Amino acid sequence: MMRDNSLQLETAAGREIKSGTKLAPDEAVIPESYTEKLGKTAAEVVGSTLTITVSQQPQQIDSATIQRVYAEEGETGVKELLSGKTLNKQFKIAAVIKKSPDQMVNRPNLYIDSSAAKELTDFSTAGTDSYQKYIFANATATGGKTPEEVRDNLKDAGYPSMTSKDVQSMIFTFVNILQTIVMGFGILALVVSVFGIVNTMYISVLERTQQIGLMKALGASKRDIARLFRYEAAWVGFLGGMLGVLSAWGAGTLANPAISNALGLGKYSLLIFQPINAAVVVLALMLVAIVAGWLPSRKAAKLDPIEALRTE
Repeated sequence: MMRDNSLQLETAAGREIKSGTKLAPDEAVIPESYTEKLGKTAAEVVGSTLTITVSQQPQQIDSATIQRVYAEEGETGVKELLSGKTLNKQFKIAAVIKKSPDQMVNRPNLYIDSSAAKELTDFSTAGTDSYQKYIFANATATGGKTPEEVRDNLKDAGYPSMTSKDVQSMIFTFVNILQTIVMGFGILALVVSVFGIVNTMYISVLERTQQIGLMKALGASKRDIARLFRYEAAWVGFLGGMLGVLSAWGAGTLANPAISNALGLGKYSLLIFQPINAAVVVLALMLVAIVAGWLPSRKAAKLDPIEALRTE
């Protein structure tokens, strides 16, 4: 559970939660994932009553106290003594918030007022070493200070802290690692494709030796022959690039819902394809194909027309 003085959340249903929104002591904002577990829509749970039950952590009890309670109240009294007390607090669900992309590193939170959260926490930890000690807290940058300055001040005071940009950086680091791995496979595939194009163009030269000799006999220059095979290599690169881009685009579009569901990204997609980048990839592959076809085209341009016409 948490409470943020400057909530900036996208609501799926209920009242809008803007920056500076404060919740009433009896209000709660729940994540959309809760409604999915209940099998209800966000609109159906808004206005419903949410009951939070907190159990008090059992304290260290000596054997003498247990014996005394057993003698006075019996086994039932001992069970109550060991189990601890419970506190039930009711809240009205004011809104349901949508899933956010930072759920890869942060679990979805239940938002309530800070005073209500303190009451529940103090009750559950009363009489223990954890009383009025908290695992984490949210700090808001005010007074003209940047979130980075607040983070550094908290770190200097001995409190590990992270800003929203730090959380985004963790996500981007994960994505960058995936991109590096994919890029490595892409470079390997590119090297293999270069050798494949060279081999294909050499075979094409051998298969059309007579045609090359005939074109030269009819007046085609070496430059014309070389340009012809370079155009063919560019065409091979264009077809290969288009097929690869379209296949990746289709596979990514189909896989995005499953990936977003597995990583808890909600409506956000991990794989994003942009037409400009796709066009750059196709053009780059055409250039690579032209470079790869340079040696075969040079070989074709140097063929002797007489010898080429004699080839069967």
